[in-house]
Amino acid sequence: MKEYHTFAKLKTHLLQVTACRHILQANRHRWQPMPGAGSQLNATMEAAHDGLLPPLKVQGPLLEQPHGRADEDFDQDLLEKIFLDIVDATTIAECERLIRAAARAKALSWSLFQATLERFLEIFTDEDAAVLQVPGEEIRQLLRTLKLPQAWDFLTSEGRSKTSPWHQEIAALEQHCLHEIEGQGGRHIPSGAHDDHRRSPGPRVVRTLEEIWGLCSLSLRELSQVTIGNILMGFQLVAMAALACTGGIAAVEHPAESPNPDDASIWRTPIMQLLLSLPECESITLAQGLWGAQSSKPTTLGVLNAPQLKQELHSGRITSELPKGSSIGKDASGQWATARLKEYPPGLCLALARGFLRALGDLPIDPDLQVSRRHRDIFDPLVCSTYGQTYGPDFAG
Repeated sequence: MKEYHTFAKLKTHLLQVTACRHILQANRHRWQPMPGAGSQLNATMEAAHDGLLPPLKVQGPLLEQPHGRADEDFDQDLLEKIFLDIVDATTIAECERLIRAAARAKALSWSLFQATLERFLEIFTDEDAAVLQVPGEEIRQLLRTLKLPQAWDFLTSEGRSKTSPWHQEIAALEQHCLHEIEGQGGRHIPSGAHDDHRRSPGPRVVRTLEEIWGLCSLSLRELSQVTIGNILMGFQLVAMAALACTGGIAAVEHPAESPNPDDASIWRTPIMQLLLSLPECESITLAQGLWGAQSSKPTTLGVLNAPQLKQELHSGRITSELPKGSSIGKDASGQWATARLKEYPPGLCLALARGFLRALGDLPIDPDLQVSRRHRDIFDPLVCSTYGQTYGPDFAG
């Protein structure tokens, strides 16, 4: 027996060595799931042991090894629960309700659920039905029905909600009705400007790199703030993935990564790193101060299918020197100094518009495709021709 120092190496060993895997399965232990390859915990373990120790052979006497247990392609616990539900149910309708409830209560894949029902049908005999005093053929017909996707609402198009704005917009993207999005994401992931708030009165950090979707202990207002930020960021990431599949154009804007490696950032999330690894995606880091912002404001753009954008941004700069001002803390009026930075400088807006226009000009356009009235009602109010004197709150909660 050998002791491995990381979860990834242990998993690789079990996948490759059938005998060890069968012995482990024969013990029938309920192991606690742990992070695997690619996780931060496994990376920490690799860094701690890299080049230091090989897999160590365990010393001392070994327990007698049980007979190996072959790989299972079904869920044993669910199989046993189905047997109990059949015995407890007084009608076929009640039996169906119990089996559905048991399936929903477990975290298992659709293919594993189907394999479990198939395994039950293989071993369930007429003798079993007679002993259990249940209608065998009706039970078999019920399980055959539950194996079909049509028996479950979440697997059928009719059962999915079409009223959610998410579904409506993503469907439009997939149908090529929309070719472009430009998103800012949730403004509740801390940037470098908020680092000083940890040492002075002000909004506290509600996310960390380890808990990127929100700390486990939050006030009700903070929880609402984090939830809205997650919804906004989640939609923009799903929309960007949909546009990547359909050849559309997208740009995600968010503050650049903080120099502190422990700070939360959208650019450090696995899903964003996956999107940026696509050949048609690139990241552009810039300072908005070069386009007229009052401070440098480091910003990163995740750009999809718009290679012309970088050139337009470069040619659209209004200065070659970064401003000397900073936007930390509150100003004389008591407002957060970062409030005015929520607006893009006009020069940056012009450069973005020119870059997107050039990218859109390279896309094939269907002349018969018309923008729906619903989308016009959404887009028309976004055309801004006048400017106010006040800034809205970062979070309207």
